[in-house]
Amino acid sequence: MWDSKESVYNIITKPALKKARTPPKAPDKALDPITVKTLLWRMKNNMKLRETATFGLLPGSTKPQPSKFLRKHSKEPNLTVKRTIATDRCTSKKAPLPDLTNQPPRYGIKSDTDYIYSNAERVIKAKADRSHCPRKEVLEHEKPGFGRLPMYLVKRKNEIAKIIAKGIAEKQDKCQHPGTRRLEGDEKQKIVNGLKIKWAVVNAEYLKLPFIADTDAQKIRKNRYEQELENLQRDISLLSRKTVLVADSGPSQINPSLM
Repeated sequence: MWDSKESVYNIITKPALKKARTPPKAPDKALDPITVKTLLWRMKNNMKLRETATFGLLPGSTKPQPSKFLRKHSKEPNLTVKRTIATDRCTSKKAPLPDLTNQPPRYGIKSDTDYIYSNAERVIKAKADRSHCPRKEVLEHEKPGFGRLPMYLVKRKNEIAKIIAKGIAEKQDKCQHPGTRRLEGDEKQKIVNGLKIKWAVVNAEYLKLPFIADTDAQKIRKNRYEQELENLQRDISLLSRKTVLVADSGPSQINPSLM
């Protein structure tokens, strides 16, 4: 019944269905003709991807190859090989033979030289070779520059001495009184020695007086000697100071506050 051409389904017309709009298909590149070169490249690329995958090497890749066996000294580093020039002994040049025609050999020639005497004379006249002799060790304190101050210390010492002298001069200029001068060392020592001699003379006269003065003349002389000795001692102590100022002409204008 179903195979009959007079089927009801053949008489009834089917309603037309609305077709959905589909985008146009892009041309399939896989259907393009593939060259042999492209196919080989794809196969080689797929093999590389498979080798780097986590499933291991390709089956059959670990199979030993008879042509790639371990040779002798293959793990050693390759050194530069020196080129050797092959020379043939038969073709190499040798020294020419002596010319026996012009210079015949000499036989039986004797010399009258006394080699013992000549060697002794040469040794006697030769200078002694002291290169192998041990040199005398020079001690540290025997060197020429031992104990000498270096130049930078000498320079620093001179600079400090100049600064000190300049400060002393400035101090003296500030303390200098008008109309006075500083008494130098030799002149001051000469005056002090003269005062000491005078004190010794007065003291000798004072010791000649009696222990107990009975008369008025003895009392006056004793008081005068004591006063003179006291003045001499005061003058000596005054001149014994480090700085002594004196006036050459007229009375000196000394500031009492600086005394």
